[in-house]
Amino acid sequence: MPKAIVYSKHWNDSVEEPRVTVGWSKESEHVQLAVLMPDGVPLDNTSPEANGWFAQLDRAGINRLIKTLRKARDEAYGRDE
Repeated sequence: MPKAIVYSKHWNDSVEEPRVTVGWSKESEHVQLAVLMPDGVPLDNTSPEANGWFAQLDRAGINRLIKTLRKARDEAYGRDE
């Protein structure tokens, strides 16, 4: 499953750290978002000890998430040029 890591700065820090992973699979037709542990270690939802936030989204859910994130970004930081 391909995976991408989204990095971001904490509100009071200048260092970018991994915050979210995005994994996907064409064969099983899903996209999964996972929040990373504070130490930057990705959560593993296959582990019985996994505690964290996971979401699997279909195409319509991804489109709604993208629209919502763009709106939140634009209202928080202003629109991109």
